[in-house]
Amino acid sequence: MTRIVRSIELVLGPESDAAVRSAWQALIDADLPSLGRHPSPSNAPHVTLAAGETLPVPAGFRTSVPTSIRLGGLLLFPAGAGRSVLVRAVVLDTALTTFHDEVHAVAPGGVE
Repeated sequence: MTRIVRSIELVLGPESDAAVRSAWQALIDADLPSLGRHPSPSNAPHVTLAAGETLPVPAGFRTSVPTSIRLGGLLLFPAGAGRSVLVRAVVLDTALTTFHDEVHAVAPGGVE
């Protein structure tokens, strides 16, 4: 059975995208698992704001999309048997928190 999950994501600007892809390449160079081995356009560096099986597509937002974020430490998310995903935490500031809250208000049903 295929499980379909929708997500609302912020994609990164060119400099930040290049920095993430550089980190992915460093993992490859160290012979570690890396999303850099999956160059599909759907595998772009991003910040997930909401995800869920019944997540509706929002019609729009009242607040502005944040134009900058600050990265925190590394986190490891489980991704199935013997697999995990290494991610960078995003430090919440007022603009990102406000936008994130609005995303969840206009697109309810995301995973907590």
